[in-house]
Amino acid sequence: GNVFWASKTTSTMQQWIFSEVSGSNEFYWPTESHTLSQGGGYGNGHLGIDIRATTPGVAGDKVYAFADGIVAKITTPPLNDGYGVRLHHINPYPELTGGKKQLRTQYLHFCQEPIVRKNEYVRAGQVIGYMGDSGNADGVHLHFETRVSDTEFPMDEDVYSDYNQGTVVDPMIFVGDLQ
Repeated sequence: GNVFWASKTTSTMQQWIFSEVSGSNEFYWPTESHTLSQGGGYGNGHLGIDIRATTPGVAGDKVYAFADGIVAKITTPPLNDGYGVRLHHINPYPELTGGKKQLRTQYLHFCQEPIVRKNEYVRAGQVIGYMGDSGNADGVHLHFETRVSDTEFPMDEDVYSDYNQGTVVDPMIFVGDLQ
């Protein structure tokens, strides 16, 4: 079916204004490398996947937007996440996530400030930053995380409860066949 994107209309929560977007049901692998780091898989208390740099230990690999979406938050040191980006999406495949229609992706541990800005609309495959080891990272990698929800995610959460909103899902359900 048709896929729709919704833009934010308030400063604290996404209030959807729907408009059709062609091709927005495409997912894009978030890095140049397709190699998961040692111990970087989903589960066992780890809320995403860790993807190794193309050249292990060398920062600078491009990080791509997983799907069309809006930049909801930019993270910067001294947060444990280091430099990173949080994007909000309409889930084009809710059947993969128990019918949840909202999708949020996180990209953490960039080597520098992201090249996108808050509230910017991004396309799947657009460069949003560069892989590094900022924050609480053990070596150069990208932490990639996906969460789903029946309700809208807050646009600028500043408290831990908002950060953990939604249900963490294994990102490989979306990207497994993109490897």
